[in-house]
Amino acid sequence: MSLFSLILRNLKYYRKPYLAILAGTVISTAVLTGAMVVGDSVRYSLGQLTEIRLGKTRFAVQSGDRFFRQQLANELSEKTKSRVAPLLQLEGIAINNDQNTRINRVEVLGIDDRFINLWNSNTPQPDEDEAILSLNTAEKLKLKTGDEFLLKLHKQGKASENAPFVSEKEPLITFRLKVASIADDLQMGRFSMKSNQSAPFNIFISLSTMSRKVDLEGNANLMLVEGNENDNLSPARLDSLIRMSWQPEDAGLEFKTLAGKQISEIRSGRIFIEDNTAKAIETSIPGAQAVFTYLVNEIS
Repeated sequence: MSLFSLILRNLKYYRKPYLAILAGTVISTAVLTGAMVVGDSVRYSLGQLTEIRLGKTRFAVQSGDRFFRQQLANELSEKTKSRVAPLLQLEGIAINNDQNTRINRVEVLGIDDRFINLWNSNTPQPDEDEAILSLNTAEKLKLKTGDEFLLKLHKQGKASENAPFVSEKEPLITFRLKVASIADDLQMGRFSMKSNQSAPFNIFISLSTMSRKVDLEGNANLMLVEGNENDNLSPARLDSLIRMSWQPEDAGLEFKTLAGKQISEIRSGRIFIEDNTAKAIETSIPGAQAVFTYLVNEIS
């Protein structure tokens, strides 16, 4: 019997186990190939969604309920040689009385041309009495370009919302705006710092107008830093450059010399100075004394 005949007879006799192994190999290969294709597709989709949300932004500096100088963005831009856009981001209420529609929670963003240039968009910056609406916001409120609507914002304070004498109900500021344009997803309309599948309701207005309306002139609570993977900008370097530009005003601290005395006073716009800040002041300024003050709650 030749070797070839032996192989054929083996294949014929063990055909069932061999077919089972072949089927398992084919199925496993198909599963692995499908998983790789799906993984690449998901990765590409997430990358596209991130680019839609953030445009050319590579780093973001977000301060939460604190506010820093808008000038900090200019100083950081000079040091990084990159575009840095300051933003003022607050929650508001949008109302279209003509169509009896409203959105109780919209993201209101004070922007200028530096923010718009983070997208490949020719959208002009909104004027003082204008606003740019995201596509879903315009559809929800039934608004089109040229229509007017009401926007309500809470008047802001630099004090922490948890401070014991901060009012729970800050006064609402209501003003009327005209829809200058409607931005789709590719034109900054879907901007968000949160990686959500659902698009946020965004309203973009002039940074100077918004900061003036809410008594935060010259302040911001978000910075977007443009960049790419080929430059030498890293989180550590960015943090170092921010420290070089950081001023007491960015931490809400105010220096004041008392009249008629050779004494300077350091106070916080947030009412209380945090423990780590107070310790740093006491360490760096010899003879510094901590003073605790409180407001009168009642006179009777």
